[in-house]
Amino acid sequence: MKSYLSLIPISARVRRRQNRLTILCIVTAVFLVTAIFSVADMMLRTQTGRAAGKSGSWHLEVTGITPEQAAQLVGRPDVVRVGAGAVFNENGESAYRLNGKRVVLYGADADYVSLNRAAAFAGTYPQAENEVLLGKTAARVLHVGSGDTVTLTLPDGTEKPLTVTGVGGIDEDFYGEQYSIVDAYLPQEAFAALLTANGEALPQTHYELEYTSAARAAKALPKLRSRYGETAVQENLQVLENGELQYVENGEVVSHKGIDVSRYQGTIDWKKVADSGVEFAFVRVGVRGYGTEGKLTLDEKYKTNIEGASKAGIKVGVYFFSQAITEEEAKEEADLVIDAIDGLNVTYPIVYDVEKTGAKEGRMNQLTVEERTRMAHVFIDRIKEAGYTPMIYANMEMWSILINMSEFEDVDKWYAYYSPVVYFPYEYAIWQYSDTGTVPGITGDVDLNISFKEW
Repeated sequence: MKSYLSLIPISARVRRRQNRLTILCIVTAVFLVTAIFSVADMMLRTQTGRAAGKSGSWHLEVTGITPEQAAQLVGRPDVVRVGAGAVFNENGESAYRLNGKRVVLYGADADYVSLNRAAAFAGTYPQAENEVLLGKTAARVLHVGSGDTVTLTLPDGTEKPLTVTGVGGIDEDFYGEQYSIVDAYLPQEAFAALLTANGEALPQTHYELEYTSAARAAKALPKLRSRYGETAVQENLQVLENGELQYVENGEVVSHKGIDVSRYQGTIDWKKVADSGVEFAFVRVGVRGYGTEGKLTLDEKYKTNIEGASKAGIKVGVYFFSQAITEEEAKEEADLVIDAIDGLNVTYPIVYDVEKTGAKEGRMNQLTVEERTRMAHVFIDRIKEAGYTPMIYANMEMWSILINMSEFEDVDKWYAYYSPVVYFPYEYAIWQYSDTGTVPGITGDVDLNISFKEW
């Protein structure tokens, strides 16, 4: 062994150039891998996913506590972040005007806005007393944007010029229907100083809490209610006793319960499924096989499942597991689905299921990002032409680094992610949060989903 080891430095000298090249290749490879994962991580963390639609991405809301008590919440290891905000003149009843329009004033921090509506604003959040963030509708109605100046008129006629630092907001859906009232967001200190100077009572501050997981939030809920009172703590993402998730807003459930099924769920008692509260179901129509042939196959249960779900009053969408590697194949898959559901009651989207498989013969695994993106375009365009609503289903790996999702911002997205804390750089309509769910009427595991819209 000793004699063999003595050959190492000799070999190193003889093959110095080759060794240098090898080291260079290794360093380059490590750099590229690091860069790829850094980009992916950046995409994950740039924005908290808009998991709750208009109800926001926070877990718990605490009202009526002191700043000192709020600071204790901020310092907890299970709390990711806390946003603080208050609202004044919510109905525009007081004589506060912004460029002549009735204005609702928020005193909040950036986290409060983003937790209520992820990625809610473009630009920067105001920091100084003479700065303001405008709601999207406000900016549109007032014909202003970042860098412009607006005038806040107080009840006594005093005018206060404010510089617009960004555009966004919380209640976009509400204000989008209003043109006589606009929303504006001030830093908390400036908000409090303004109201105090005008003899207004300061409204209660709401603290929105994002936990490391929904389970942690559920565990913290009874303790917080015991400490601050039952009515002081509201929940957004609820974890039910059976492990199912739902989102609530103002005490009402705003998400919709759904499942997705294929032949692997066997014979399904759809009445029991409906009685359990399932509102929608996605049924697999078919798949394209692996390998060189890539054979198209209809799911043997698809028609039975669509008819059974529809008869039980469950809204139905469908999906196709793609392995298309040419535009002709992508079009062929779309046409197969369109023909298969002809005459059936499909009211929810037709879904392009794009996944990187663990199988060596997975046909799409070797496609470039550009090629994979093009396959999705072809399938989606064909579905649109047929008069149906298209949708894309994928996991984070596919969304972030394997397909160019910036080209599909106008397409509804179905996101597979099995963790209650969601990070996602795009808005999505359906969240598949479990692949091990149980539902009456189905033997074995089934995928669980919640939807934030209806079709």
